[in-house]
Amino acid sequence: MEQNIFYNGSRLINSKDINGNKPEIFIVDGNRSDGKTTWFSRKLINDYKKHGKKFMLLKRYKNQLKNSEKKFFKLIGEHWFKNDTLTAEKREQGSYYELFLNNKPCGYICDLNSAYKLKDMSQFFSDTDQMFMDEFQALEYVPEEFEKFFTLHFSVARGFGSVSRYVPVYMCCNHISSLNPYYKALKCGAQVDSIKKGIYRGDGFVVERDFNEKVMELQKQSAFNRAFAGSNIYNHSVLNQGLTDNFSFVEKIKTGNFDYICNIIVDGEYISLVRVKDIKGVNFYFSDKVNKSCRSNFTIFSNDHSIDTLLLPRNIEFLNALKSQFDHGFIRFSSLDVKEKAFAFLSILV
Repeated sequence: MEQNIFYNGSRLINSKDINGNKPEIFIVDGNRSDGKTTWFSRKLINDYKKHGKKFMLLKRYKNQLKNSEKKFFKLIGEHWFKNDTLTAEKREQGSYYELFLNNKPCGYICDLNSAYKLKDMSQFFSDTDQMFMDEFQALEYVPEEFEKFFTLHFSVARGFGSVSRYVPVYMCCNHISSLNPYYKALKCGAQVDSIKKGIYRGDGFVVERDFNEKVMELQKQSAFNRAFAGSNIYNHSVLNQGLTDNFSFVEKIKTGNFDYICNIIVDGEYISLVRVKDIKGVNFYFSDKVNKSCRSNFTIFSNDHSIDTLLLPRNIEFLNALKSQFDHGFIRFSSLDVKEKAFAFLSILV
């Protein structure tokens, strides 16, 4: 194996968060086949062998638990742990699996969809030292996925006389879309999108945007891959472009000549709408730069309605006029996240 070209997570796990503190969530988002999963899988096994640290593997659904230890261990077992064996046994009628390295307990496999049920079994997981979720970005998510993820970690982190233990979570994926439940909850999608390669620091978490050019060049040499050059799946798999992200009409507009129309509230977050006066072909601009002193605050969602907002009916002429402007290509959005919120406000399907 060409070891030196593959991902190394040392920089990420040694990073501090925006406040200079040790993060508890470590995320890497990058191109396919560059070794992210392998690096973290090796780390978990090495941490257990050297320091006795138990780990939890996170899956989405219960039917993914069976035999997942074999998938997890196959590659790293063949190359780095040839003298070791990893097995799993059902627990609590298959509610979760317990992992054994060389017949000694080393961790667990749990699914997010069962998080509320597993909350009542939290005492079984009180010796978990770290958690790992592979492919946290997906085309489909568990209902209330982030809430269930939070609940499961909350349940695991209590125990040993502590209200909340430090239990780091390592998460990796091939880039599919910044509009995923985790980036939305962490409010970092637009910021991560702006980084091609590097680390974004939030409060309690760090995200590494990894782009392995050496791996990309090797993938380009594949005759099979070249046969599909230019397709969406090629751009995603080889060039690390989001599979579902649509950046049409997403651009930063710099103008001082505009009329501030209103603020819009979607899922408790504000975006602004301005009328652009001096850029040909652009009449309106949705942005994350918000003037909170503006008294025109609109929403179409009852959950966002308050004494400071006006709840608009979905068929009001104002919304229909904006939809028409979008249909004719006269609207721009400052980021993908803003575009999604504007689409929700305008009731346009993404």
